[in-house]
Amino acid sequence: MVPSSPVKRSAAPVPPPPPPPEKINLTIVKATKLQRSPQMAKLYRHLRNKLEIIRSSNDSRGDTSDYAREIADAIVKRSQYFEKIEEDCYKYKSSILEVQTALVTFKTTNMTELLIFHQYVEDRLQNLSDEKQVLLRFKEFPFEKLETLQMAAKTYHELEDIVSTLKGWKFTAPSPMMLVSDQLNKIESFCKKIEQKVTSIERNEEGELKKFQSQNLTFDYNIITRIKEEMVDVSSRCIEMALKDSKQKKEAGKALKLRSTISNSLWRVFQFAYSTYIFVGGQDDRADRLAAELACELETYIIN
Repeated sequence: MVPSSPVKRSAAPVPPPPPPPEKINLTIVKATKLQRSPQMAKLYRHLRNKLEIIRSSNDSRGDTSDYAREIADAIVKRSQYFEKIEEDCYKYKSSILEVQTALVTFKTTNMTELLIFHQYVEDRLQNLSDEKQVLLRFKEFPFEKLETLQMAAKTYHELEDIVSTLKGWKFTAPSPMMLVSDQLNKIESFCKKIEQKVTSIERNEEGELKKFQSQNLTFDYNIITRIKEEMVDVSSRCIEMALKDSKQKKEAGKALKLRSTISNSLWRVFQFAYSTYIFVGGQDDRADRLAAELACELETYIIN
């Protein structure tokens, strides 16, 4: 009988061999000056599109010299553009950070204050070569608030210009060189543009108000009422001009001869006054009185 072998004690576990040197090296992070370029992808797409257009053109005419020149010009211009953006970020950094802080803290319910603050902001950003692209490089810049501020100020100034234009509208006494209809054409055209703009603003008023409030800003919609009041005033001055023209022609003995022309002119003025009344939703005492006077004057030219 073969004697059994003695029981061997289990040896301590042997540690696994170290990983190969090449794997260890792969985990080492090396310092480098290379960084991802935000402009490379844009330049690539820009040049690729440019190439495709030029190549398709060259395929038909076999000309490659212009293609090379255009590519070189595009690269130079694009490079100069980005260099200017980076230069502005550095050169105007203090002004931009000042505006950033002011925008974050600014709040108002007063339109005059808003316009003054807007001018302050514009004075400090006016030298930027590309305002949006420069400011977007400042990650915490409240760009949405800036855009809302600019939109409110721009719209208000445009409406103020409308008020000023209506207030200063000059009517010339009718003559062979300047008829009532000629002047009415101009004012009607202008008022149609006003109606389109005002209607658009009123349609979006609720949503825009929420936007202003979310940014702690305001907009004084009372200026719309001022515009409508000035439109009624212009309408009244049109009536006065037409009535004066009719009276002068009657005194000159031309009313009968020009019956059709005068009646058409008076009717057009009345239509304009009525359309203004419908748009603004009312009229003042003066406009009401003049409309009645115009109606009576028009009836004198109507043949029963």
